[in-house]
Amino acid sequence: MRLIWILFKTDRWRALCGAILGTLSGLSCAAIVATINRVINNSGADLYRDGAAFLFCWLAYALCSVGSAYLLAQVSQTVISRLRVDFARRILAAPLVKLEQKGGRLFTILIDDINLISMAVERLPAALAGAATVIGGVVYLGLISRGLTLCFLLILAGGGVCYLIPLNRIQRQLQPLREQSNRAYALLQDLHSGLKDLLQAGRRRHAFLDRHLEPVVRRQGELQVRIRLMETIFGRWGELYLLLGLAALLFTIPFHGLVSYPLFGSFLLVVLFMLGGLTSAIGFVGLLSRVDACLEGIKTTGIDLSPLAVADPRPPPPPSRAPVVALREVSFHYSGSAGSAFVLGPINLVFDVPEIVFVVGGNGGGKSTLLKLLTGLYAPSSGAILHDSRVLDPRETGVHRELFTVVFSDSHVFEPLLGQEDTASQSEAERLLGAMRLQSRVKFADGRFSTTDLSSGQRKRLALVVALLEDRPIYVFDEWAADQDPEFRRLFYHRFLPELKRRGRLVIAITHDETYFDCADRIIRLGEGRILSDHRPVRPPAPAS
Repeated sequence: MRLIWILFKTDRWRALCGAILGTLSGLSCAAIVATINRVINNSGADLYRDGAAFLFCWLAYALCSVGSAYLLAQVSQTVISRLRVDFARRILAAPLVKLEQKGGRLFTILIDDINLISMAVERLPAALAGAATVIGGVVYLGLISRGLTLCFLLILAGGGVCYLIPLNRIQRQLQPLREQSNRAYALLQDLHSGLKDLLQAGRRRHAFLDRHLEPVVRRQGELQVRIRLMETIFGRWGELYLLLGLAALLFTIPFHGLVSYPLFGSFLLVVLFMLGGLTSAIGFVGLLSRVDACLEGIKTTGIDLSPLAVADPRPPPPPSRAPVVALREVSFHYSGSAGSAFVLGPINLVFDVPEIVFVVGGNGGGKSTLLKLLTGLYAPSSGAILHDSRVLDPRETGVHRELFTVVFSDSHVFEPLLGQEDTASQSEAERLLGAMRLQSRVKFADGRFSTTDLSSGQRKRLALVVALLEDRPIYVFDEWAADQDPEFRRLFYHRFLPELKRRGRLVIAITHDETYFDCADRIIRLGEGRILSDHRPVRPPAPAS
């Protein structure tokens, strides 16, 4: 029932009015049946009154059903839009470590779960109308025969039990299905990320398809079919049980004597008319159970979907001056899969402004983890980050992040210059695109680039253009020059980094380019999660003028 709570929390008045109109449409439908039944029983004795009553009920049914569908459609679209945006907001507000551990689960939520919630919301008007039709029909049946109505309610209760109890078994199947969906999305993400690797090696490609992707997708389909089959069987059994009960009442009329055969005909007409509404209502209950399972699965990620539960304040403007940033006894513990773990630290560092700092070391030494800690993407397991010798409060993480422009080794470049669509300098963007030899491939106009469909090296150069346009106090580069040709390596180390330092910026770069180590004011070497050395290289004296 959490879905109903989300609806009323999102737009209570439209949801309430839609629910009321849906109920009235169902009652109007029941009144139509009652009017038809009265005309038949009275042999058309009062056609004018019954005709007027029929037209009134028909008009009420039409207006209420359309009005309910319209209002709840508005609410449903608001809910779905808000769920998608709010969930994206919560993803961006969640700790990066938690998101890195979720893998394909986030795609399951964004695609499968929210689509299922959307389907449930769209079916709500029909379910409300169906429930109201059943309620109105039962009231009218009571006017025909109270004893027979009581028997019918007992049969209805038995049919409901026959349907609802097996729902627990269906719900137990939903968790394995969810796990398979998570695995499938994770593999599809691997397909996208490792496309070149899979294309290059046939054995690897066939192993990925035949031993990993195909079994997971096949198992996912099998579970889907099993759940649908179980839902169909139990749903049909409820209907068959109801029909069996009605047949029992019909064939035992000579024994129970509750009604005559003609009166049972009227009774049966109303009941059969109610079956459509009953099916809609019971089917919606089954769908609600799946929605509840989805919401419970979302809850296990630690991300709340209640509307507007997380505030998203506007970030402050980046400060014009970088404080002296320091790490004091900072350590970070990361627990990976299969019990593996990585520990960085304790780290003690102070960064002067301006300076160029190179972070070097072998793979797995902790360089990228150190940068994520420094930029506020990871929270320290212990220790503190300082600004001008003042310990940074965890609530100031957002302010701290605004100090940095980061170009990751796998940075994604957005076509719009996010956050600067209206303020970026057209001439400066064109100048930088020219310096990166991208002017023939990429144009900049109206705050966006014409394309980001570039090679990996060109995309990194475009990411550098974006970083320079942001003009923040601290620049962080994660192996930017790794896949650049010699011309752009020289340009990066001999032109852009010194220019940033002259403008008073702190530059921190992960690099393996030993040829350019003399460009650094300071080199920090990491290994096995510890600082092995922190020194300033000796530069050759400048030539005499």
